[in-house]
Amino acid sequence: MKLDNNKNSKMAKDILTGNCEGEKNKHRGWITGHFIDKSSPLHTQDLEIKWGEHKKGEAKENPAANNQSKTLAILIYGQFQFDFPNDKKQIVLNKKGDYVFFNAKINHSWQCLKNSLVLTIRWPSLPNDQKISK
Repeated sequence: MKLDNNKNSKMAKDILTGNCEGEKNKHRGWITGHFIDKSSPLHTQDLEIKWGEHKKGEAKENPAANNQSKTLAILIYGQFQFDFPNDKKQIVLNKKGDYVFFNAKINHSWQCLKNSLVLTIRWPSLPNDQKISK
């Protein structure tokens, strides 16, 4: 198969490659969503995807909730804890593939118990959807 390097070809416009690790600082690890430049095929309001590499001890201490978006977080490696204060629940992701899903309007915070990589998918991708709880 011959690769088409012509930038004007439909194939070149419809295929995009990159590296999540190398791009993680652009949008705090988020690689697709409404906040990505509108000229990029990764700009969408359908969903957000985050490549979240966290060091032991990092935390989102102030609980927050998304008004409309649902969230799915999948552990790639490490140990990662989600706290749901209104529901009085703690969920610890311990092994590769563990996940937690939570609906919109669910207050949550998190803490990294061991160096971790978490793939997070949130949908839809809406500006100013997350509000810190008081």
